[in-house]
Amino acid sequence: MTVLLLIAGTVFPSGTLTSWMEPAAFRLSLNDDRAEVEELFEARGWELVPGKGRGQLVHQYDDARTVTLGFSDERLTSIRFELSAFAPDALKAYEERRKRLEKLYGRASSLGSVGEEFSTSDMRVHLIIVDGGAESGGASTVVVRYFVPEAV
Repeated sequence: MTVLLLIAGTVFPSGTLTSWMEPAAFRLSLNDDRAEVEELFEARGWELVPGKGRGQLVHQYDDARTVTLGFSDERLTSIRFELSAFAPDALKAYEERRKRLEKLYGRASSLGSVGEEFSTSDMRVHLIIVDGGAESGGASTVVVRYFVPEAV
């Protein structure tokens, strides 16, 4: 029974490749209080380490999945999910996430050849694929970033 509870507490709600790439999967919302976010991660036993940018905390979920949290004035203003995968899986993940975001937020605007932007009155969501090419052994990174435009 204890094992099942541990698994239920750490596995994301769906078996899809990108279901974890939503704030709700981590019980997060933009504008959450920094201290509450840190407590939430600590309660789950998930480590947050300082990121490269000012006000950033990073959670390395596993070798392929990373969550970067950005704070401004002690409020969560940016949540960036990154998935590293080889081309077929990266393209599948991008398309899966695009369909989900379109269902949630409607049609996207183009960000050129790299991705798309979904928006609401109080947030933006960027969906981007970064082709790693030969340098990373053919791996690409799918990035989904939720952010408050005026805070970034």
